[in-house]
Amino acid sequence: MRFGYLTIYIAEIIILALCSVQARRTDKNIKGALAFVEAAVIVPLVGNVIVLLTDEKLYSLIGYYMYYLGSNLMFLSLVYYTNEYCKGIGKGKKTHKPTFMYLGLAADSAQLIMNIFFGHAFELIYSGDTGVSYYEMIPYFGLVVHIAVGCFIILCIILIFALATAMTPKIYREKYMVILGMMLFVALFRAYHLLMKIPDYRSVIGYGVLGIVLFYFAVFYRPQRFLDQMLSDIISGLPDSFFIFDSNSNCVWANREGLALTGATDRDLEIVTDSLKALFGPVESSETGTLRKQLDTPSGVKYYDLQESKVRSENGKLNGYYLRIQDVTEEETELRNRDEQIGKISREAYKDDLTGVGSKAAYARKIDELNKALSEGQTDFAVVMMDANDLKKINDSYGHEAGNEYIIGCCRLLCQAFKHSPVFRIGGDEFVAILQNEDYDNKENIIERLRREYDMARLQTDREPWLKFSASVGISVPVAGDDSYDAVFRHADKNMYEDKHAIKNQK
Repeated sequence: MRFGYLTIYIAEIIILALCSVQARRTDKNIKGALAFVEAAVIVPLVGNVIVLLTDEKLYSLIGYYMYYLGSNLMFLSLVYYTNEYCKGIGKGKKTHKPTFMYLGLAADSAQLIMNIFFGHAFELIYSGDTGVSYYEMIPYFGLVVHIAVGCFIILCIILIFALATAMTPKIYREKYMVILGMMLFVALFRAYHLLMKIPDYRSVIGYGVLGIVLFYFAVFYRPQRFLDQMLSDIISGLPDSFFIFDSNSNCVWANREGLALTGATDRDLEIVTDSLKALFGPVESSETGTLRKQLDTPSGVKYYDLQESKVRSENGKLNGYYLRIQDVTEEETELRNRDEQIGKISREAYKDDLTGVGSKAAYARKIDELNKALSEGQTDFAVVMMDANDLKKINDSYGHEAGNEYIIGCCRLLCQAFKHSPVFRIGGDEFVAILQNEDYDNKENIIERLRREYDMARLQTDREPWLKFSASVGISVPVAGDDSYDAVFRHADKNMYEDKHAIKNQK
C-alpha cells in the first residue's frame, strides 16, 4: 500500500513540475497564477514522500510540516488562481480581492508553526504494528482548525466557480463546468477521508489531479472543437482572414490566414485582439458594415476591408461576432490609378474655379456612373444637397466679393464634413456631395454634425456678416422604386428645402 501511494506521489510530482515549467512558457494572461498552482501542489506531495520513505522522527516531522504548511500554500495558490481565472466574469459586477481567505491561511500557518513549541496540533509516535517502521501522526485541536480552514477555502472556491459557470458566456461554460466538477470531486474525496478516518494527507492525490486538470484547461483546451474543425474545412482554404469573437470581444477562433496576419497561433489566441488593434486601431463590433483601412508595410501600402457581423440568440442576447478581413490592395490600387489618370487628363475641366470642388461637367460624369451602378443593383451611396442661405442678401448688401467668400466658406464646411466623398458645385450657391465609403457608413452622424457647424457659424456675433456661414442640408439614399439618380436627387432636394424652411422658422 505504501509503495502504491509513493508511486502515485512521485508520478504526480514529475507531471506537476513539467506543467509548472510549461505554464511559464505560455502566453496566457494567467500563466503566473497557473505556474504557482502547479508548483504549490508539489510541496505537500513531497512531504508525503518523505513521510513514506523515512523511519527517522526528525525527517518524519519535516515531512508532516511540509505537508500541512504546503497544503496551506496549495490553498493560497488555488485562491489566487481562482481570483485571476474568474476575474471579469459578469460585466458591471464589482470584484473584491479574497483578502479574508489570505488572512485565514496566514493565521492557520502561524498556529501550525507554533505547534513546535506548544504541541497543540499534532505529535508523532513510533509505530511498527504493520511490520513497517514509521512515525504515525496523532492529531489534536490545532489540526482540526487546519482541516476546518482548508474545507472553508475549498467551499469558497467552489462557490466562486459555480457563480462563474452561471455568468460566463455560453461558449466557455463547458470548461468552467468541468473545473467546477473537479473541484467538487476533490472536496468529496477529502470529505470521504475525513469521515472514514483515513489519514488526511492521502487526499492530496486529488489535488495533484486537480492541478493537472487546471493546466489542461488553461493551456490546451479550446471550446467547441467540432465547430473549429467545421470552420477550418469551410474557411481555411479562402484567401481572407476570419476571426470569431465572444460577447466580451475575446478571440476564440481564427483561420490560417488570420493567424498569419496577427502573428498568433491556435494556442495563444489571446494576442489576436491586441494585434488587430495595433494593425487597424480599436476593433469595435457593429451590427453590420465594412470599413476600409490602409496599412504601411515593408512591401508597400496595403488596403484591407474589415467586415463585422454580430451573432445574437433568439431572445436578442449577444453571443459574439465574426470579423472578416479582405486584402483589396489590387482593387484599390487600380481605382486610385484610374482616378489619378482621369485627374491628369481633365483636372481643370472637372474643377470649379471658385471653390475647387467638382464642376458641373464632373457632376454630369458622376451621374452617369451612378445611373449605371443603380442599373446593376448597387445602392450603397447617398446624395447630400446643400444650398447656401441668404446669399442674395450678402451680395446686395456687401458686394459679390463678399458673396464669393460666403460661398467658399459654406463649401469648405461641407468638404470638411465629408472628407472621403466627392463634392460638386451644381449652381451659384448649390452643392452636391455623393457619399461613399466611411462617409456613407456614418452619414447620419456627419449630417447632424454638419448642421451644428452651420448653426454655430450663423450665430457667431463677432464675425462679419459674410463669414456667418449658413446653409440648408438634405440627404437621401436609394429606396425601392428609385431606378435613376434623378429620383434619389429629388428626395435629397426635397429634404433640403424642408431643412431651409425649419431654419427660417428659427429666425
